[in-house]
Formats: sequence, C-alpha cells, structure tokens
Amino acid sequence: MRQQRLKPLVWSVLWGWIAIACSQSTHYYRFTLDSEQTVYFRTLTKIIQAQTDSESAAPSQDLKLRLQLSGTLTVSIIKEAANSRLLAYKVAPASLTLSTNGEKATPSDTRQLNRELEKATLYAEVDLQGRIERIWLHQAMDFSQGVLRTVASLMQAALPTKSTKVWEVKEESPEGVYVAHYEVQKQESTGWRLQKQRLRYTEVQPNLFPFPYEIRPKGALQIDYEPTQRVARKVQGNIELTSVAHGQTIAQVNITFDAHQTKTDTLTEKEREQFIAQYRLVEDKAQTLRITESSVVEQDVVKIAKLELGNETYTSLKQQWNQLSEQADFAEVAVLSRKWRALLVLNPQIVSRTEADLRTIAFNIPKAQVLITALMQSGTVESQQALCRLADHFLKGADYEAYNYYVACLAILEPPHPPVLRWLVAKAQSASPDTAYPALLALGAVGRGMPAAQQPQARDSAYKTILDKLNTAQSDKDIEVCLLAMGNLGHPDSLPVLEPFLSHENETLRAVATSSLRFIETPAAERLLMRMLRDASREVRLQAIEAFNHRRISQALLPELAQYLREESQKDLRRALIDALWLHRSRVSGVRPLIAQAATGDPDEEIRLYAQGLLQQKE
Repeated sequence: MRQQRLKPLVWSVLWGWIAIACSQSTHYYRFTLDSEQTVYFRTLTKIIQAQTDSESAAPSQDLKLRLQLSGTLTVSIIKEAANSRLLAYKVAPASLTLSTNGEKATPSDTRQLNRELEKATLYAEVDLQGRIERIWLHQAMDFSQGVLRTVASLMQAALPTKSTKVWEVKEESPEGVYVAHYEVQKQESTGWRLQKQRLRYTEVQPNLFPFPYEIRPKGALQIDYEPTQRVARKVQGNIELTSVAHGQTIAQVNITFDAHQTKTDTLTEKEREQFIAQYRLVEDKAQTLRITESSVVEQDVVKIAKLELGNETYTSLKQQWNQLSEQADFAEVAVLSRKWRALLVLNPQIVSRTEADLRTIAFNIPKAQVLITALMQSGTVESQQALCRLADHFLKGADYEAYNYYVACLAILEPPHPPVLRWLVAKAQSASPDTAYPALLALGAVGRGMPAAQQPQARDSAYKTILDKLNTAQSDKDIEVCLLAMGNLGHPDSLPVLEPFLSHENETLRAVATSSLRFIETPAAERLLMRMLRDASREVRLQAIEAFNHRRISQALLPELAQYLREESQKDLRRALIDALWLHRSRVSGVRPLIAQAATGDPDEEIRLYAQGLLQQKE
C-alpha cells in the first residue's frame, strides 16, 4: 500500500526537490561502446550514375569503420534552473581501438585520439523531461565530438509529462531527429526500468549524401532510471541504423552500448568553477545534438566527388556547358552544376578558369548558375575567394545588380571561410551605400555562420563593424540596414543597442528592430518580443511573431501567447502565431493544447479548420 502511495508522490513533488537532491554532483559510469559503420560506395556509385546519366568505375571496396571504446564516463550537474539543467559529459578512455576496413590505427594515432577524448567536454542543456535541448563543445575535435554526441544521445531518457506506462517523444541523435517510444517495464519507489526504441527518423543529417535518403532504426535500449535524481543508473542495448536511398542500403551503423553507474560524488566548488569557466568560453556557440552540417572527413568528400564526376573531365564538362541553352531547365542546371562542383573539389586549379568564364556573362543565365552554384557548394576557400573577386569585378564596372547578387551568395555559404568575412568587413566600411549596404547584410549572416572555432572572433569583428556603421548613420535608411545586419548576426551584445529602437516613432525601424531579436537567445530578448506583440503596428506585431520561427519558445510564455491569440483582431496574425507555435510542438509540451483551444475557440472558421488540420497531422 505504501508503495502505491509513493508513485503519485514521486510525480507530484519530483520537480520541487530535484535541485536539492542533485545540485553540483558528478555521476561516474563504467562503459563500453562498440560502433561499426559501413558506407556502401559501390551502391552509391550506381545511384549517382543513374541520377547523372554518367558512367564511372565502381570503387574496389566499401568503407568500414569500427570503434571499440571502454573507460569511464562522467556526467556532472553544473547548474539547476526551474525548467532546465546544465550537464557536462566527459570520457576518460581506458581502451580504444579504431580500424578502417580491418586495418587498425597506428599506436601514435591511437594515443592522439585518446588525448583528444580526454580534453573534450560536451555541455548539454536538458529540459524537465530529460531531453537534450542544446549542446556546447569545448576542445572537441571531429573524433571526440562524434563520440560525445553519440554517448550523450544514448544516455538520454525523456520522461512523460504525466503518469503513464507508455509514451512517445521526439529526441535528437547525431544522425537526426527521431520519435522515441518508451515503455515502463518495472516501476518502484527506488527506480524504474524503461525500454526505449527509436521508431522512425523525421529528420536526417543534411548533405551527407548527394541525394535524399531515410534512416530506418532497429533495436532497443534498457534503462534503469532514478527519477528523484533524473539520472540513468544503467543503460545497455543495441541500436542499428540503416540508411536507404532509392530502395537500396547505402550505409549502416550498428552500436552496442553498456554503461553502469559506479558512484556519485559531490562536485567541489573548484571543479564547478572550472566547468563554468570552460562553458563561458563556448556559451555563444550553441548547437543541436544532431549534426546539421556534414561531418564527412576530407577523404570521404573526395571519394564522393569522384563518384559524382564519374568519367567526366574538364574538357567534357566544358563542352556540355558551352551547349547549355538559355532555356535549360532546373534539372539540367543541377546535374551539370553537381559535376562541376566535384571537379572543383578534385582540381582547385579549375577555380580560376571558372572565375574567368563568369566575368564575361550575366549572373542570371543558366550557364552562370551552373558555375556559381558549383563555387558555392564546393566548400573550398579558393572558390569562396573567387566569388569575392567576381563581386569586386562587377562593382568596378558599376554593375550593382551583379555585385548585389554575388554578395548575397556569400551570405549563404555553408560554412564561410575567414577571407570572406575580412572582405565583407572592408566593403561594409565603404562610404558608398551601394557598396556598403549589401556587404553589411551579408556580414551579419557570415559572422553568425562561421565555423565554431572561428566564430567568437568573427562575430565580434562583424558586430564592431556594424555598430561603427550604425553610430555614424546619416539617415533612417542607414539605420535600417544596420539594424537588419545586427539581426542577421544575432550578437548578444546588440540587445541594448536594439532596445531603444523598439520605441522609435518610425514604424519601419520598430519592425526591423523587433525582427532583429530573433537570434538572440536570452530571456531579456524573449520579454521584449512579448512586449512588441502589443505594439499598435500590425507589421511590428508580425515581425515579433515571425521571430519565434527562429528561436525557442519557453514554457512560461504559453499563457501570454494564449491570451494574445484570444485578443489579436487580425486573423492572419493569429494564423502566423499558430504556425510558429506548431514548429515547437515537439519541444514544448503545452503547444498542442493551445492549438486545440484555437481549433475550437477562434472566432474565424478558417482559423479553426486550419488548427484542426494541424492537430490531425501524423507525426
């Protein structure tokens, strides 16, 4: 009887005394990780040949990687807040073996990988349910961040929002976003035994392969969970992920994992201060647990480029390019551009020839689009510098439309290299609006999109340039462009600069300043967005709503947003907010009930039907 009374008690008081039970502690685990990854290059070749209507010799073998790792995993609770906690994951390897196609890494390479793992830390922000919301990486290189992302995703256990034996929730892993199915196998006051399965992936890692693919998961994990401390005591099981494209298996990952908690220690103040100091160094570099950029190593990029190029050469591709008509459709342009990109990856000397061709033609014809897209997607510093020189070329000729286009291309590079940032800084400092305006807007985007290693300095450099330009602005148009550039950058220091413009008499400046809060992930910025939802201007209110498409919505905002939905007179704004909220449905538990209220209570039938349609969608 006493046990039955304890079950609801755990749920009712769990969140109230979590901070007391768990603050500043470190949990130690003895773990083993055995990961086998296979990329079927021979199958990739066939698919690429079918897509590009080309022929190439199939690789002699597929790529098989195996990592066998054991040692100590530590999970330290660094900070507790009302709705989240900050964790730090570290691995101390005892044994590490890495092999490629059966050949083991050399002892010196293995020692280097061990040192890399020992230095690296993954910080994770975990919500009340236990889902990892964001991560930060300190001193983590490609290998160590891959291991830490994988381990953190395997240790993740997300509780339901109400007492139940079975539930589903969306979670992230390095490979993408998946729906997790949980089932309570045993529930006692001292702990629970859970079974967790990955049912299906709803998002996958982009750009990993040169065509769309899906991941089909199998296997399960068994988790012994301590609810009062919100930590796993034991995690063991097997996960198999099969990547499929055009009905064929192109890659497989098989992971066997076993982690047993060995002890729990209080985190000393000195240890905590060290963790916090390291976290501060990377605090502005938040990432998702899933990998959003391809992490394929350089040799794999080259292999894929060879598969895409097939038997084509510069001469054969140039002949096809010369024959491309101005009526060429998107498919023709895309196929040729993909092959040209592969050519640039394999032979960077072709960049100068590509640049020379683009200097002689208009940017908006199919021939130019083939070459520009190839330069942008090759990812090489030589290609990106060529785009800068092309912008300079057309600027000198007073072709401002072409200059604007090439600068806009720089803004969407993934990722941009440092020379691009330096070029944009120089152009943004120009006294000519025709030169400075496009560069300022691109500078904000490039500063925010720089790789993690260069991002702090890049963002600071971009911010200083934009702020200096704002401080010398001579017109409302100057101010508007600078505010837009700050919005593209999302530097946290820009908040006090933007705030006065939220009360400006000029409606356009208020709207731009509101939009510019979208990438500033702080509570203060969130409160300002809520304030702007009450602005008299429809455009300002719309920008506040659209900002929520690009940032998190905290649980605490839902009551105010529900009130806004009831009071907003413009139905298109109510629909825009419903769309913004729907994007966050998997992360914020109160979104669906709020949409359900709109589905039955909105005064407009069209909005009610729209909300009902969202709720009926299959996830």
